[in-house]
Amino acid sequence: MRKETLKALGINVSEDVNAGDLLRMQRDELMEPETAYRIGALRELCEEFCDMRASKVKLVTTSGDAAKVLAPHLKCLDHEECWILLLARSNGIIAKKRITTGSCTACIFDVAGIVRQAVLTQAAGVIIAHNHPSGNVLPSQSDIKETEKLKKALKYLSISLVDHIIISDDRYYSFADEHSSDL
Repeated sequence: MRKETLKALGINVSEDVNAGDLLRMQRDELMEPETAYRIGALRELCEEFCDMRASKVKLVTTSGDAAKVLAPHLKCLDHEECWILLLARSNGIIAKKRITTGSCTACIFDVAGIVRQAVLTQAAGVIIAHNHPSGNVLPSQSDIKETEKLKKALKYLSISLVDHIIISDDRYYSFADEHSSDL
């Protein structure tokens, strides 16, 4: 964003700054508390705008549909978060929920919490998603193990693990697309 545009919003920066970098700035990186507050408000506005566009997706028929719904919550974060989409038999979205918030390099998949949410909403399917702030969307060994553990737990209740998506700022990785036999 141009520094003139940001100045009009009451955000003073010394040079033009990439919008993603601006939204990732932490309070301790900013000089004035008022600037931090304004950037937080701008981040909230962006999330709501992206969420509004994503809410047009009513049925999840592809990994791209799921990424479109969940990416606004997972992009531009400096830490990992785990979200789920709970799906009806028709693949209609029942709910989306943040499950856990982690560190900059890891996030725990709360298997019991995910299963509980699926049972409470009577979901037929679950899509799990988390982000990699590093930009590398390839799954770690831990991601693969946790996906298998969640798949087994859901299977006991006749609930499908439809996909596990890893999101970065500009792309995503889908277990269903890459390892269709694994899900």
